[in-house]
Amino acid sequence: MKARTSSLILFVLGCLFALQSPTSFGQVDDWRRSKCEHHLVSSGYGFSFDTAAGRSELRAQTVAKPLAALSLQKWQEKLQASGRMAYQGNTDWSAGSEFLFSNESDWNKTPFDGRHADLMIAFGTNSFWELAVDKSVDKVVLADWSPLPLLAHAYIVAPLMRISRTAPEFISLLSGEIPSEAIPGTPENVSHTLEKHSNPADFILEPHQVTQLLQYLSSHREIRIDELQFLAHFFWSRTSEKDLQNTPLKGVRADIFLFFQGGYWKRYKDIPASELHRSALHNQAHFKKLRELFLKDKVEYAMTEVADPNFYNTLKLSHPKAKDWAVSVTNIFEMDYNGHTFDTLRDFMKNLISSIGASESHPLTVFRTTNYRVPHRFYRYDLTSERDVPRDDEDLEYGRPDPNQDQIDEINVLLKFLLGPKRIR
Repeated sequence: MKARTSSLILFVLGCLFALQSPTSFGQVDDWRRSKCEHHLVSSGYGFSFDTAAGRSELRAQTVAKPLAALSLQKWQEKLQASGRMAYQGNTDWSAGSEFLFSNESDWNKTPFDGRHADLMIAFGTNSFWELAVDKSVDKVVLADWSPLPLLAHAYIVAPLMRISRTAPEFISLLSGEIPSEAIPGTPENVSHTLEKHSNPADFILEPHQVTQLLQYLSSHREIRIDELQFLAHFFWSRTSEKDLQNTPLKGVRADIFLFFQGGYWKRYKDIPASELHRSALHNQAHFKKLRELFLKDKVEYAMTEVADPNFYNTLKLSHPKAKDWAVSVTNIFEMDYNGHTFDTLRDFMKNLISSIGASESHPLTVFRTTNYRVPHRFYRYDLTSERDVPRDDEDLEYGRPDPNQDQIDEINVLLKFLLGPKRIR
């Protein structure tokens, strides 16, 4: 008994020392704190930093304006250490090549099937939201060749969605505003809230707004320390153009691409009212289903090339009970994007059919988007064997748009924001 008590005393002293040792960020390492706390609680001593003054102090330190930004590599390591990375592959990602939110403002043309899927692999950030709720998926693996969309979803979207009862509350928090009261998730309220926060001039926040917001977020214990730390970085970086250099999403192509609520507004603003029932935001039942995925940690992340066979083999091994798979590749295989063509899409589908063992009773569903901009075109392939893989690209009949038009559109969008009342670079 004495030996056990002595061991406990030494462990507690070690924990206290660890908790007093700041990281380069100037805060306590949340991994060390979690390890100490878990050991003490699981050992039956009934001790928890969650109920101690030290826990509150830790969260208070976390929401203070950071002295310096953590590197992108550090944030990747944190996500890896959290246990939410399903796969970490080698990619040829280069900064400025990523999208943090979808621009498919005609997503309602997707050929939804309403068929349940055990596992969905989703490339393309929030473009998976409507697919996931339509298919009532059990688990989602959000994949990208860039770490930025993964970090944005894991550390901004996920924690804010977990504490939001409705989509308007989620949009308000994302915009830096604390909901003053419960906002019903009606389609009208969702559209109004999106439009209210669509002005890029409101992207820059006042310091007192950020302080109040982060104190509010800190009071929600559903938000983990590493998430709170990322959110503090993200929102403090929005207090001035100079501070934007300290965004935790280093390498994004332009600051305007951090304007999530503006991107979401654009995605939904032109959808006919008669079709908003499919929206993951405008339909409260759908928002609840999407939120449940984040609440129950049913969203994992993967940094991978779309055609990496090791990625799919790894998922097959880690999810042995998953029989019905769905994959959304968005427009990755469109117009030689990243070196891919329709021929590589055909090879991709054939290999995946074999890898996961698709069959008549458990078909593989692949969702594909074409074109860079509106009008997009959407296809669904229900694959049970190689004979179901299309031989020819049915999208060829539409012809190919001028790729330079997208550069022109992007420049026009950036100019619009640059010339606004408050500039975002």
